[in-house]
Amino acid sequence: KRAEWVTFVVGASVFFLFAIRNWKIYVTLLLVLIALVVGSFAVSPSTKKQMVRFTSMSLTYKSLNKVSSGRAYIYATAINMGIKNPVNGVGAGAFTASCEKYQLAQYPPRRKKSMVQPHAHQPWLEVFAETGFLGIFSLLAIIAFLVFVTMRSTRRFNLSYYPWFIMLALMLNPLNSMPPLFKVWWIPLVLLAVVAHLADVEYEDRKIPT
Repeated sequence: KRAEWVTFVVGASVFFLFAIRNWKIYVTLLLVLIALVVGSFAVSPSTKKQMVRFTSMSLTYKSLNKVSSGRAYIYATAINMGIKNPVNGVGAGAFTASCEKYQLAQYPPRRKKSMVQPHAHQPWLEVFAETGFLGIFSLLAIIAFLVFVTMRSTRRFNLSYYPWFIMLALMLNPLNSMPPLFKVWWIPLVLLAVVAHLADVEYEDRKIPT
């Protein structure tokens, strides 16, 4: 899927950015990665079909919703959930149950069966819809704390020593369309990335006494 390829390229690029000191080698590897991804898309019949749809679309809601597989409707619904419940959203994990209630008439779904969606297909919109600004600010506070702790570590912000931080960044990457944050099988992995990164920071600090 496209999301997996994008995640792979971004993750590898960030790691090698810190792991490789020679920028010429880094640029070469990055171009190779991009070429591989573009090449895989080029030989895919489904991707070719989607590119034709994308290049021929008009900038109307109906056209954007169609080419994005109904995501314009999903995003509009998620934003409406957050706006109508700005403090704490509709409740963690309640996106699906709230879809029909918060659907906007001017933004109809692509087809009837897409009326109810399992999640917002965008991690930050999902957090805003289900937990409001309280959830958004809490998540930003956690990220700010991790960045602060990392910057004060002996390795500074050299992420080649902190792969769990890269993993967390990929999990919360705005381009990531799934999975939603508040799932019983997913949020433990996010928490694992947070705790594992803090453990890595402490481990590296002990290796290099200040």
